[in-house]
Amino acid sequence: KQEYRATFDVVTARAVASLPVLLEYGAPFCRVGGQIILLKKGALEEELTQGKRAAKEVGAVLKSDVAVTLPGLADGRRLLVWEQQKLCPKQYPRSGAA
Repeated sequence: KQEYRATFDVVTARAVASLPVLLEYGAPFCRVGGQIILLKKGALEEELTQGKRAAKEVGAVLKSDVAVTLPGLADGRRLLVWEQQKLCPKQYPRSGAA
């Protein structure tokens, strides 16, 4: 909904899609200066490269990459914290994204 654009201080998501898709879904709803916090796991080097490209398009910048260790899990979970530095362009999220 349009009334939710750029209104939230924090937007979160689990690993339900690739980083570029998660950023496209989340950035339109994050206010400038707010954070998009995404939980991911596994080898992320290529996905992170793609995510940084997508972040540039939606006005976000990676501020923090935090390793998360949970008892009994050794799958390399990470919290990726992005800062929304400018308003997300109106074409995002594209049709079907939200």
